[in-house]
Amino acid sequence: MRWLMVLLTLLLTACSANTDDLQQWLEKVHNRPVPPIKPLPDVQPYKAYEYSAEEFRSPFMKVVPEAEGQLANLEGCSINDPKPDPNRRKEELEKMPIQTLSLVGSIEQSGQRWGLIRDESTGLLYRVRKGNHLGLNNGEIIELDESFIKILEIVPNGRGCWESRTVTLELGQ
Repeated sequence: MRWLMVLLTLLLTACSANTDDLQQWLEKVHNRPVPPIKPLPDVQPYKAYEYSAEEFRSPFMKVVPEAEGQLANLEGCSINDPKPDPNRRKEELEKMPIQTLSLVGSIEQSGQRWGLIRDESTGLLYRVRKGNHLGLNNGEIIELDESFIKILEIVPNGRGCWESRTVTLELGQ
């Protein structure tokens, strides 16, 4: 056990070697001049852009004309052209593109025929009848049979007017 104590003492004294060169290097580093700190860049004040084109349509408003009189003034438009009802409350299926909806069946209950529509993106099933609305283009169910549903959509025609088109959802498509 004594020889272990002697060996340990020798090892500890060997660790305390000459550190003069380390001390000199530290002094040299501490004596170096400190480089100056670069100043912060000047902050430019924010200049708000003021929209001054009041005579033009605001880019934040809908393009759809709101008054019936405006439709007659547009080139090629007529007051008799179909147009969506902006005051009608939207139904649940009007939040979904018609391409994601499919007819999966129909049922008849108390003389009333109902179509069964599945939203393919969520897998949810909806019950619809004639007069219900669906799709993103103001679609209204105008005919409901056991194998198909006819939908009348009102879509913009690119000239500021509206036109109607018929879309059919068939069973199994």
